Amino acid sequence: MKKNQKGITLVALVITIIILLILAGISINQLAGSGLFEKAKKAEEESKKSQELENSILGDYANKIDGYVSGIGDIIADGSWTGKVNSPKLMKGMTGIYWDETGKEVTVTTDNQDKWYDYENQKWANAKTEDGSYWVWIPRYEYKITGTTIDVKFIETSKTTVDSEYTYIHPSFRDGRSNNYMNGEWDKEISGFWVAKYAAGFQANTTSETDATTVINGNDEVVYSDKKYTSCNSSYTTNALSQDLSSSKYAEQKLSYPVFKPLTYAYNVISTGDSYTIAQEIAKATNFYGLEASQTDSHMMKNSEWGAVAYLTQSKYGRNGTEVTINSKDVNGSKNIRAVTGYSGSSTPNGVDASSTNNKSGVFDLSGCVWERVSAYITNGNSNLSAYGSSYVAKTTADGNGYKTLSTKYATVYPYNTLNDGNTYNWNRYNSLKTSTYGYGDAVLETSTSGSGSTSWNGDHSYFPNSSYAFFVRGGSFDNSTHAGMFNFHYMSYGIPTNTSGFRVVLVD
Repeated sequence: MKKNQKGITLVALVITIIILLILAGISINQLAGSGLFEKAKKAEEESKKSQELENSILGDYANKIDGYVSGIGDIIADGSWTGKVNSPKLMKGMTGIYWDETGKEVTVTTDNQDKWYDYENQKWANAKTEDGSYWVWIPRYEYKITGTTIDVKFIETSKTTVDSEYTYIHPSFRDGRSNNYMNGEWDKEISGFWVAKYAAGFQANTTSETDATTVINGNDEVVYSDKKYTSCNSSYTTNALSQDLSSSKYAEQKLSYPVFKPLTYAYNVISTGDSYTIAQEIAKATNFYGLEASQTDSHMMKNSEWGAVAYLTQSKYGRNGTEVTINSKDVNGSKNIRAVTGYSGSSTPNGVDASSTNNKSGVFDLSGCVWERVSAYITNGNSNLSAYGSSYVAKTTADGNGYKTLSTKYATVYPYNTLNDGNTYNWNRYNSLKTSTYGYGDAVLETSTSGSGSTSWNGDHSYFPNSSYAFFVRGGSFDNSTHAGMFNFHYMSYGIPTNTSGFRVVLVD
């Protein structure tokens, strides 16, 4: 016997659905006529705005909390316009500092921030990262050059059109995405950047002002990155940290994090590509420097950034045309130890005449110490570009005019003469391409008369890269005498590690 099966039939289900649709149609029409949908939509929009406002307020509070955690607090340190200059932009891991009348280092607080900087009186803003490295703020400016005089005017970040009495807004502060960063621009308009106060140095038990020749005592206290050396030089098989950099061992050795302090052994025996690599690790090494990669970019200094520091130094806000004293200290010690950071002459530790401001607040080692590698090169396709600079040599193809590749925001490409790849010919090629929008700001064409000899301002060397020597270096080394200086540019040693070449780093938010 069959059991009774209860449930809705297909016909009944279809009829039910039709009835529901009819009822729904009537209800929807009634609701539409009542304006309830419009009210609901308006309520949704207001709720969304309230949520956005809440998120904004929470974000502001979070930034303030981060500020207090990093020691900023209510100090004006966000890159905003003060009426005279863009304020320094402190990022997480950075603490503002200055030196008082007695030479004592003082931490910036809300009570003394008015003493932090005064560019009108050659007092530049300084900061420290958690490792003890020093940084100097270079604010956004426009400039003009008359003879060997550089006039500088500080400007707001929002100002992107140069005043009629000036020539250029310095390219290191500009957004260069539209022109492939050909003048060494960044990827946005910036209020300024932090430059390392000293050339890169090795971590050590540090030297003292009275004895800058103390040997580094082993590697126990040295912090290393996870990046390894990618090239070697058979003439230089070790460094101040006693690492084995021979041809059979160099690839096993990790790059140590550099410090930017006075009286340290200059970080040498490193290729241009490895200098670039370790510079980019600085913002990522939170446990060492205290910076945060999501907030800060670190990179090896570019030619444009070197030019920005040199021009500000030459202006009334710096040395006002007075030459910076060379750091000619030469240890000439074992383990390829040569230069020492922060010297004036060969015997005066931290002498202020080697500063960009002739006081403690300026940038040091712009003249002498070590040749400073910058991420700039001629794009002639020489094999040394890939052998020693593969970490930053661009791969994007360009069209002729002496260019094989394009610049990036991290590295600037320069032209070469395809008929005669000599330094004078290459300089002439660059000079021939100069226009009102190209070939400025880098202290090359504007401050030299030739690509060969001592033809830069102050008699500094003026050797444009050529042939196998495709990379730029700046400043000169301890043994360059009167030819070293902030307007010195040169080619050196294929980009290969040497004991007289080092580097410097820039931080940008």
